[in-house]
Amino acid sequence: MVPQASGVGTRTSSGAPWAPGDSIHVRSFCWFAGAAVTVVPWVEYGFAMVKRTTVADVSNVLRAMVRREAEQAAGSNKVLSRTEQAKVSPALKAAAEAVRAKGGPNARVTIDALEKQVSEDALRLIGTVNKPGPGGALLSKAEATAAFKSDPAMGKPVLQAYEIASGHGIDTDSIIRERVTRDMDPAESSFKVFASLTEAENYRNPDDLHTSWYVVTQDSLLSRSYTVGRDDLWSQKLEVDKVTGAIAVLGEH
Repeated sequence: MVPQASGVGTRTSSGAPWAPGDSIHVRSFCWFAGAAVTVVPWVEYGFAMVKRTTVADVSNVLRAMVRREAEQAAGSNKVLSRTEQAKVSPALKAAAEAVRAKGGPNARVTIDALEKQVSEDALRLIGTVNKPGPGGALLSKAEATAAFKSDPAMGKPVLQAYEIASGHGIDTDSIIRERVTRDMDPAESSFKVFASLTEAENYRNPDDLHTSWYVVTQDSLLSRSYTVGRDDLWSQKLEVDKVTGAIAVLGEH
C-alpha cells in the first residue's frame, strides 16, 4: 500500500484517504492502519507531516509562472518583441536579453526559449545558496530568501515559486472562505467545507440553519478552483490565482 501522490488529499493505493494527523511513526515511514508506507519527502513534527520542498518542485512552478507571463505578453505569435519585452518582469527582461545575446542580432525570443533561459538562470542562482550534500535536492525557506536577497530580480520569482510549491504562499482557501461567509448571519447560517458537490448538495444542517459552503474542484500549479454555494444549490465556480490572490468567476448558477 503506497501513497499515490504527496500533499493534502493523498490517498493510498487501497483508496483510503491520508491526512497529516494520521502519522504516528517518525523518520521515513508513517503508518496506515498498521502498514508501513514510505512518505519521503515528508518529515514529521509531533504528529503532523510537513512536506519538504524540492528544487524540482520550485522549478516546475517557476516555469509555469514564466510561461504564463510570457504568453500573456507575446500574444498569439508566441514571440516576444522588444516592445513586449519592455512590459514584462525584470527576470523575464534579463532572460530575453540573454536569449538575444546568444542568438545574434536577429534572434527571436520565443516563449520556449524564454522559459528555458529563466529556468537555467534560476537553477544557477539556487545553486549559489543551496547547501551541498544529501539535502541538495531540497530547497528551504531560508535558501529561497537568500536567493531573493542575492539577486532580487531573479530571486523574487524563485521565492514566489518556493512559497507556492511549499504551500506557504497565498492561502487561497481563506480567500474563498472570507468571500463565502462575508454576508453570512451566524445566527441563521453555518459554514462547511465539503469533499464533493454531491456531499454538499445532500447535506442538511441538523440545527435547521442555512449552510454556506465550498468544495475544492481542482488544484493546479498556479491556481485552485472551487464551487461555492448555499444549502443544496451551488452559486458560483471560482478560481483563485496562487501568485496574485485574484479571484476569477468561471461560472454562475
